[in-house]
Amino acid sequence: LSIDKKEATSLSLPEAVSLIRGPKGSSVTLVLYRENETKPKEISLTRDTIIVKTADLTMKQTKSGKEVAYIRLSGFGEKTNREWDEVVSNTLSSAPQGVIVDVRNNPGGFLESAVYIASEFIGEGVVVMQEDARGQRQEMKVLRPGKMLKLPLVVLINKGSASASEI
Repeated sequence: LSIDKKEATSLSLPEAVSLIRGPKGSSVTLVLYRENETKPKEISLTRDTIIVKTADLTMKQTKSGKEVAYIRLSGFGEKTNREWDEVVSNTLSSAPQGVIVDVRNNPGGFLESAVYIASEFIGEGVVVMQEDARGQRQEMKVLRPGKMLKLPLVVLINKGSASASEI
């Protein structure tokens, strides 16, 4: 409803974002109204740098009691390979009985990261082949021995999975 006492209902999204953003350590007060509540709620937030990891692990338990690693990949950026290695290490230490890799609404990113991650599940051979407008082809092969080759794998995609996430 308001951002630092300025009415927000008539603001555009970029205008609202501009008012909410600010120097790290400064604060902003928001008045929010939620559908199931009877009156608005005032909250004060301290601004900070938000770091969004591109690879995130959650352990899930199936109805039958099996432990499954759920790995969400939100993009393929410069830190993805390092984040992926950490997720794999944590996954393997949990000894799951399967892996779900979720690339729904993943817009893609670095092709090299997609090949790096695909190498986790493909034993050998070509991961992807690129062909340019002149018909020149370049194969990108498995980069390393994968650590999760023997685990059952499910990959979740949707129409928002694009570019590198399609690999």
